[in-house]
Amino acid sequence: MSASVPSWLRRGSPVLLIVLLVTLAFLSRSLFAEAKRNLRLRSELSTLNAQIAELKGGNGQLADDLSALERPFALEREARLKYGLRKTGEQVLIIPSGANQSDGQAGDSVSASASGGLGNLKAWWKYFTENSTS
Repeated sequence: MSASVPSWLRRGSPVLLIVLLVTLAFLSRSLFAEAKRNLRLRSELSTLNAQIAELKGGNGQLADDLSALERPFALEREARLKYGLRKTGEQVLIIPSGANQSDGQAGDSVSASASGGLGNLKAWWKYFTENSTS
């Protein structure tokens, strides 16, 4: 009993060759698309891992800031600076930032801002020496 094989399935048939080539092309296209998708996902994964590391660093900084604000001294300092609070009976002196320029000494404010805290020190010195009523 020999089974009869259709002519398009016989070895060397052009129809079989075309069917195999179409199947190979479809599988190659699918493999290429999957490889491209895999490459894109790896790139996205590395980007997300970098963001995770950055956010963990920021999270650590926020945790440090939070633990620092739990101390009474730091909490009092923030309340004084941000909200202008003061203790009962305490007097607060406010020195305007343009105090040096009103005396015609604009050069001092530039050099003071370049040297950091020296400007504040000069402002206090001027407040107590030039504005005294003694």
